[in-house]
Amino acid sequence: MDPDLHRKLLDANKSILANIARGAPLIETLTSIVNGIEALHHELSVAILLLDEQGKRLHLGAAPGLPPSYLRALDTAAIDRAAWADRPAADAALEQVDEGQFWQGFREMALQHGLHVRLAVPLYSATTRMLGILGAYSHTAEPASGLQRQSILDMTALASIAIERSADEARISRTEKSRHEDFTRMALAIDGSGTGIWDRNVATGEIHYSSGWKALFGYAEDEVTNRIEDSYTRVHPDELAYVQSTMQAHFEQQTESYAVEHRLRCKDGSYKWVSSRGKVVSRDSDGKPLRMIGTTTDITAMRALSERLQQSVDLITSLTNEVPGFVFQYRLLPNGHAYFSYASEGIRDT
Repeated sequence: MDPDLHRKLLDANKSILANIARGAPLIETLTSIVNGIEALHHELSVAILLLDEQGKRLHLGAAPGLPPSYLRALDTAAIDRAAWADRPAADAALEQVDEGQFWQGFREMALQHGLHVRLAVPLYSATTRMLGILGAYSHTAEPASGLQRQSILDMTALASIAIERSADEARISRTEKSRHEDFTRMALAIDGSGTGIWDRNVATGEIHYSSGWKALFGYAEDEVTNRIEDSYTRVHPDELAYVQSTMQAHFEQQTESYAVEHRLRCKDGSYKWVSSRGKVVSRDSDGKPLRMIGTTTDITAMRALSERLQQSVDLITSLTNEVPGFVFQYRLLPNGHAYFSYASEGIRDT
């Protein structure tokens, strides 16, 4: 390869890799790939076409140098998957520059607009799933040269990486959007019930709280961070170790779910008793927790009532123990069975 051409190819590769690394929009990266090829081979015009998720139709990715009339005809063109069947990567590398593999109707469409397809290269994912096609065109019918083939093949590898990465990011974005919508629906459903929802990303250490959760403890929307280490600072010191050990036991799949009662500090510095329940809903292939969803319910009033009831029981018990003789409660059940449900200390003297 000519040294000057080789340097230009390396410079183009570096620029494209930089775009991929910084997460540039897919169309920007694909356009830079097309421009890079056309700058190396002025006689060529290049198009990158993307296959839809159903694998049935092509749509335009980037083709700045081709006639608009051709691009309009090309966009959403159906594709013959039999001619581009998924194949092992080794076979694809051998066959991808063979013009005879290109869809016949695609070539005929180009000829109608005065274009000859010099080269058509299928773009594959790392798992050999077809992603699209890179086509190189000219106004003459000469076949592609070895130099053109090699430089275009180098660029197709970068195009495949960019397309696959963009598709992965889109899937992640859709998943996150769906998760957020589910979280919002659940939060609205229990709003005002004295219960808040939390959603924890165990892998990143992030935890998100519903508006109801924040309001429960007197916080405004922007007054609670999304870091799990900050959440532990709100747990009463007397229960912190218990909360963390119970959470860890659930992470290690020793329990079906996470359930604790403990105190949480409010914005004004006071504490509320809460019942916190949750469950890991997503794990990786090694069983490590990825995502956990749970609820926090204010049980302060219930705890106070329970304590008052216990105090009443203790008082009654103390009084009956002072009564001469003994006080008892005898229960007769509908089935004829009977038992003493209570007897004062005086029974010891009878």
